[in-house]
Amino acid sequence: SWRLAPGLVLGATLAGAGLFAAGRLRAFQAGWDRLRRVLGREDVFLMLVFCAALALRLFYTARVMTNPDFLNTGSDGPTYDALAWALVQGQPPPESLPWWSTHEHFFTPGYIRFVALIYGLVGRSYVAVCAVQAVMGAAACVLMYAVAKRLFGLTAARLAAAFGAVSFPMIFAAAGLGHQAADLFWTLAVVWCLLRYLERPERRGRWLLGIGLLLGWAAATREGNIVVWLFLLGWFLLGVRVRVGWRR
Repeated sequence: SWRLAPGLVLGATLAGAGLFAAGRLRAFQAGWDRLRRVLGREDVFLMLVFCAALALRLFYTARVMTNPDFLNTGSDGPTYDALAWALVQGQPPPESLPWWSTHEHFFTPGYIRFVALIYGLVGRSYVAVCAVQAVMGAAACVLMYAVAKRLFGLTAARLAAAFGAVSFPMIFAAAGLGHQAADLFWTLAVVWCLLRYLERPERRGRWLLGIGLLLGWAAATREGNIVVWLFLLGWFLLGVRVRVGWRR
């Protein structure tokens, strides 16, 4: 019987495998190109960043809740919890708190009232506070993108948003009682509003009012934000440069 030479069989096999791989490669390349086009859309990218950031923060919160001592995830978690709950009930701080925290204003009052507001709406729920902080943390990644895009360009904005979504310090902050998660969100919101104001300084009324309210609340959340007031005059002078006759 006639038999094919081994070399011919091997060559035909390799040729067939090559054709198959080429077809699959073309299909993979086409799929990759479609994926890049979809991810290239700003709305899709930001939605993915927000969802990924929110999922990671909620997942870590669930892991934290498996520890019976979850309230101590934040260094001052028990103190914030006790002060906020006392504020909701209209009672003085518990005597069990350390002497240096027997008055609510020892800590910045903004975060205590933030927690108290959530407690007043849904009860003394650690999960509810962390869920709200998770949303704020995910929104902070979007604000990072918006700020970085205006200051440093698209590539830097995408990197900032992506790294913010997976940043462990940010994830950790969202899963504990502490001002860090809220502070980041409010600070970025102030910076974003300042940049928007500089783009259109003629809308000074409502934007200046909003910036002032945001900055005031940011300072009430963390006292270090008061320093921003020292630089605010410069921002406003840049914003009104046209009105005072400065050259563009």
